[in-house]
Amino acid sequence: MADKENRLLCKVIIEVAGKPKEHIENTLRLVLKKIKDEETDIKFKQGDLYKAKEVNISTEQKGQIWSTFTELELYMKDVETLIGFCFTYMPSSIEILEPQDIRFNLKDFSDLLTELLARLHQIGIVLKNLNAEKEVLNRNAASLLRNIVMISLRKKEKTLDEIAKFSGIDKNKLKPFIDEFVNMEFLKESDGKYSLVR
Repeated sequence: MADKENRLLCKVIIEVAGKPKEHIENTLRLVLKKIKDEETDIKFKQGDLYKAKEVNISTEQKGQIWSTFTELELYMKDVETLIGFCFTYMPSSIEILEPQDIRFNLKDFSDLLTELLARLHQIGIVLKNLNAEKEVLNRNAASLLRNIVMISLRKKEKTLDEIAKFSGIDKNKLKPFIDEFVNMEFLKESDGKYSLVR
């Protein structure tokens, strides 16, 4: 049963996916250590760490992605601590085991919602910044690829296979870009060979 100081007993599942296998297992161990170090607001009751397993996302990526998880029982000081824990560790699942009922006065509940909204706004700002950075990177990568393709065609026309060999990019991944460069009239295609538009 949850004690008065740490009154919420929660069952939590935290998952980590990525590669290589050793890295995600070590990452999850570090997460567990960090949770155990937060003894003031969170008390560790018990936990199990499971070995990483291979995840088959697609045939192309087979053997590259690993996933592992931990199942924990933790005492949380209060609901604010629980919500903070959720934002910090992003658990895939959380279940409050004790107590059966939680009561809030109106001011505490309003404060909790305000804190929740502030955190959501912070996440929104981070996502907008990341999206803006991604757009810049995508534009730069497209320009770089266009330059590589144009350099490969500077002296003579080439097939898609020849451009792919020169650029080091798989022809199936390169083809949509080549088609787009043709649509943009940087390149022209004739009998399966590409050349620069002069």
